[in-house]
Amino acid sequence: MLRKILLSICVITSVGIATVSCATNNNKNSTSTVSTVQNDTTQVQEEPKKEEKKEMTSAELDEALNNQPVKIIKTEYISQDKKFLQPDLLSAVFQNDSGTDIKNAVLGFVAWDANNFPVKIKSKYDFTDGEYFKRVNCNDVNLVNGTSYGENSGLSIDNDNIAKFKPIVISYTDFDGNTWENPLLEEFKKMYVDKKLVE
Repeated sequence: MLRKILLSICVITSVGIATVSCATNNNKNSTSTVSTVQNDTTQVQEEPKKEEKKEMTSAELDEALNNQPVKIIKTEYISQDKKFLQPDLLSAVFQNDSGTDIKNAVLGFVAWDANNFPVKIKSKYDFTDGEYFKRVNCNDVNLVNGTSYGENSGLSIDNDNIAKFKPIVISYTDFDGNTWENPLLEEFKKMYVDKKLVE
């Protein structure tokens, strides 16, 4: 009888140890599996897809500038040789399609010589050697929506080597004091300032 009791205790103990052992192994395996899945997830998060920003062509930039609320509609190099001591002008006519009346505007100019090399623009009263990107304040233009400004006027220059130029509207301010800044200005500068003109 004692022998049967001891034998039963041994069997129960063995089964208990085996069960605990299996449970522990199963837990280790499932922990290991979860850990692997977490590591895989972490790797996916660490390597996001990078989108490369495509650079605009000059034609694409021109088209985008043409769709802005205030745009350049005409450029002209105005020679004033026949007028005594009058400087030549870089004329840029801009049109207001913003839906509001404009009080002030700021333009920027870049220029090239006959060989398409960049030229530093010198204004009439400039005491430096000029700038590759020249800012011009057009104050009190008082431009009603749908109208244009700049005909027969422009940036007076002290250069005799400018063959080509491009203007851009940098910003404008309406009568409520709201200012629009051109989001394509940096693209324009990157493409044209102190760069050879590619046509």
